Amino acid sequence: MEENTNGASDTPIELNDSIISSLKTCNLIKNHEAPLNNISVSNDGNLYLTSGNDNQIFIYSLLKNEIIRHLVNKKFGCDKAIFTHNTKAILCASKSDYRIMYWCTHNNKILYSFLGHSDIITDLCINPFNDLFMSTSNDKTSRLWDLNKKKCLCIFQDSQCAVFDNTGKVLASVTYSMDKETERYENFINLYNIENPESINDEKPFDVFSIKSNGFIKQIKFSNNGDYLIGITDNYLFIIDAVGGKILYEMEINDEINTVDITPDSKYVALACASGNVLIYSIKGNLIKTLEFHTKNCECITFNPRYAIMATADTNLVFWISSE
Repeated sequence: MEENTNGASDTPIELNDSIISSLKTCNLIKNHEAPLNNISVSNDGNLYLTSGNDNQIFIYSLLKNEIIRHLVNKKFGCDKAIFTHNTKAILCASKSDYRIMYWCTHNNKILYSFLGHSDIITDLCINPFNDLFMSTSNDKTSRLWDLNKKKCLCIFQDSQCAVFDNTGKVLASVTYSMDKETERYENFINLYNIENPESINDEKPFDVFSIKSNGFIKQIKFSNNGDYLIGITDNYLFIIDAVGGKILYEMEINDEINTVDITPDSKYVALACASGNVLIYSIKGNLIKTLEFHTKNCECITFNPRYAIMATADTNLVFWISSE
């Protein structure tokens, strides 16, 4: 496995309101028999990985316009999956014993399994510049792993979600408390320095941001330029200053939000919703476009790091491009 495509996109494509407003579907891939639970894009933008609740994984080539891999694992089952920096290897959560499998797609072999979680794994993400990765689970922990050393470096207790920043040197883990009388939540975004990952167990967060809301933050992402943190609850979108922790914009959404993504140029935020709608906001909090295509729950959304393409999914994978 010599291929390595470390690093985020160097020159993200600049988007504008006109391009976002003109987005239209250009392709629909029907392979899964149940809703998708994740879409992962290779760093070069050419490959898409989809994992679904039907225990299947597909890898689609954008350049060839065809499925090039179909993966199943009858022993452990396939749940949420992502690309590593090597596009011939993926990380995949098990359906049975909550292991994370390091899986070679070339020969369809499990190279190693990471064990530790005790409930369904809800998220996986890999560091943009090295082989550290994060996992979050319904066991109320997020874990930092070293892919090369094959071990867990740190367990973040009571963590709802966790993510790396654009430099790969900072990790954000979200915890919360709830006031039982008011049923209001106080979310804490805990920021850790992971430049020396071996000592992370001895480190305390170097900063903590407090966000009060009617729900707990279930997903958080850094913008590619490092300026913003984007957080979602079931019905709220927060755009947060990633340096000071101030809420810049807060929007109540009249829909249930499933997931969120940010354009590589850090200018737009897209929400995949339970109604099937996709809502796209500017980073300034203005609603730019509502896309009404999915007739079912829109489960996934992601922007391509190299091309002006957005992908969304219910049971099917849908590609969007500008009509301009």
